[in-house]
Amino acid sequence: TQEITMMDPLSFLDNTGTTAVEELYAIYKTNPDALDHGWKKFFEGFEFALTDYTGDGADINFFGMDWTEGTALLISNQPITLPADTIEIPNDNLINYVGGSGYSCTFILQYFSVIYCAFDGMNCYGLYHIIPTRFGCEAAESGECTESIFIKKVTWPCIDDPYHVATCKVLDSQRQYYYMWACQ
Repeated sequence: TQEITMMDPLSFLDNTGTTAVEELYAIYKTNPDALDHGWKKFFEGFEFALTDYTGDGADINFFGMDWTEGTALLISNQPITLPADTIEIPNDNLINYVGGSGYSCTFILQYFSVIYCAFDGMNCYGLYHIIPTRFGCEAAESGECTESIFIKKVTWPCIDDPYHVATCKVLDSQRQYYYMWACQ
């Protein structure tokens, strides 16, 4: 029988260095446009969650307008103060709108590649990698894009093949999966 071990699909969250995230947040605080769109939106949501909504309501100008037509659907269990020039959409018309439009799954995150075992003429070492092509969401004139967790790469340790001199083989029983956010 062949033993296949898989990592927990969310294990990458445990391995994320808090220092790296703190450094990205420091960049966001000084120059949000220096970050890619995903991190910028992550920190906007983070700060939005920290906002105190008591009193006169939330400031809706907190978010930049991502929608091509400047339309946003606001849902809240707290009062929201809207600017005087805000147009309210009647409930009967809400079915005609889709939130988050204006994105497509076309931003290339990584290209397909294979990294082979290393061989120095006598010994086999390293890792064998298979890296699939992956795409992320990016702004577009119309459309939708939803990201979820996909395999980022699969690795196998390389060892000397005991039955074939000067040949490498991989240990399938020690296959490891790494995951990332991407779209399809």
